[in-house]
Amino acid sequence: MSTKKIAIFQNLPTGGGNTIYEEIKRYLDSKYKVQVFSDNISNNDVSLINILIYSFKNFFFPKKRIIDEINSSDIFIGFHSWITKSPIYMRGIRIPKIYFCNETMREFYEYSHKKIQTPKEKIINFIRLPLKYFNYINTRSSDIIISDSKKTNINISKAYGVTSKIIYPGVNIPIYRSRSIRKKNQIISVGAINRLKGFEVIVKSTGMIPKNRRPKLLIVGNGSNISYEKYLIKLAMELSVDLSIKVNISNKQLNQHYSESQLFVYTPIEEPFGMVVLEAMSYGLPIVASNTGGYTEILDKKTGILVEARDPKLISVAIKTILGNKSLYNTYAKHVKQVAKRFSYNRVLQQLDNIIHHLQ
Repeated sequence: MSTKKIAIFQNLPTGGGNTIYEEIKRYLDSKYKVQVFSDNISNNDVSLINILIYSFKNFFFPKKRIIDEINSSDIFIGFHSWITKSPIYMRGIRIPKIYFCNETMREFYEYSHKKIQTPKEKIINFIRLPLKYFNYINTRSSDIIISDSKKTNINISKAYGVTSKIIYPGVNIPIYRSRSIRKKNQIISVGAINRLKGFEVIVKSTGMIPKNRRPKLLIVGNGSNISYEKYLIKLAMELSVDLSIKVNISNKQLNQHYSESQLFVYTPIEEPFGMVVLEAMSYGLPIVASNTGGYTEILDKKTGILVEARDPKLISVAIKTILGNKSLYNTYAKHVKQVAKRFSYNRVLQQLDNIIHHLQ
């Protein structure tokens, strides 16, 4: 029997989605003939007008050579594009299609997202409306859509009128933690540094902790909105919070920061899943988070404290409660590792394999 050919599309920056892609591609490379495709637009050409031209051109008149190459494979697996969300030429693909849709075009569909947009962003998104249409058509052309949580599945259903198969993301469990890495009086939060992640809530929460007990706050991002970052720094100075922001660091450095931190705090606005929560749990970090994201589906009463609102005072109380009670802290730290172990990549890959065999 000949080896199956799989065509993959991806165009993601660093982050949770790219981590999932890399793990899946590594696995597929070991079993199938894999060819990878991406957006043929250079990073120097990503002005709004160039993105629109690229999208119109490839949606209505995709390059025949690329479509023919993809259609010569047995199965197509699409991941997000940071430019067009779904692969722009997906509707022209005639082989069975699997689409990993970890979020909709949130700027068009979610009120919580639209509510915080600046006037300039609203104008830009109005100009980008054709991309919303292209994404809608391409997403609905998929044979199977894979989402990362019940929350994302609901969002997909509302936005596109289709359902998805839920496969929760996986995480690589650290084999060991170097004894030379000591825990600091530090809490950590991770994610793109923009308003959707709600880091200002954590800064305010930290500032409410008495100075003699106040931990340092480390924020690690895979991208940064400069004006928002400056706002966080200014806010931290006003509240006497020892804040450190690190952007685009290596995985090795991130792993060290997880290892030396005591607690993971997360207060995004309606996060579809939140891969970083799972990562933090794999390092034994208890979780303090707002009860608003898909990540709440994998948490329970022994993984930390979920706060019903993105309220700095309530978040602050939760941080103090865990850090101030060693027995409670140890209980949470032990349990989060056990939960994280249930979300191995082997489980993700087995579920994907079942889908691939079903489509053959």
